[in-house]
Amino acid sequence: MNRFRTLTGIALLCVAVACPALAQSLSLTHVERPMLGLGVAIGKEVSTLGDFSDPVVSVHQVDFPSIYLPIRLNPGLKIEPEFGLMRYTIDAPSVDQTFSIMLIGAGAFFLMNVGPVDLSWGLRFAMMKESYDHDGPVDYTVTRSDMVYGPALGGEYFFTRNFSLGGEVQLNYVKLGEVETDGDDAPTNGLGDDEKIKQSMLRTKPLIFVRWYFGRKG
Repeated sequence: MNRFRTLTGIALLCVAVACPALAQSLSLTHVERPMLGLGVAIGKEVSTLGDFSDPVVSVHQVDFPSIYLPIRLNPGLKIEPEFGLMRYTIDAPSVDQTFSIMLIGAGAFFLMNVGPVDLSWGLRFAMMKESYDHDGPVDYTVTRSDMVYGPALGGEYFFTRNFSLGGEVQLNYVKLGEVETDGDDAPTNGLGDDEKIKQSMLRTKPLIFVRWYFGRKG
């Protein structure tokens, strides 16, 4: 029994020593040529989608997975375009409603390998369009375009030469755009043409990333 415990302890020690070294050897910061990948991020998106006729909108959290395209230009620099889409439809006997959010953006990051993890820090910028379609008995469409930008800090752990699991924390400033309506019966917020409400939001946004990089052989 003591011999078994000793061998088990030695095996665990070897794994503890070898795994960080292996992960470090898999790091993309050691690859000189550009690399292209595909990633998915899982997290909550804060949406103000709701009753646009209210001058002060309400805030909701929705599940909002996004698709990312990581492009490593060199060992120390990465850009990462992103795209996300959420569409929620309600079909009722008297009315049909559709809520949708579309996000298009990109990020630019510096890279550094620290032990078994590739660290990244930089900025993200995105445009987010929210819309609400109301069909029957009154037909109208309401849209708004928002700007999202802020710093981001993340890391990636490589399990193979192509596959990584990571996380990221963002600090986003969201500038909400003006509400636009289409339809004679669209609701109004009761404000005059010269009266405007400026709205903004500051938030933290944690994400879990899964990425796959193409064409890496060594």
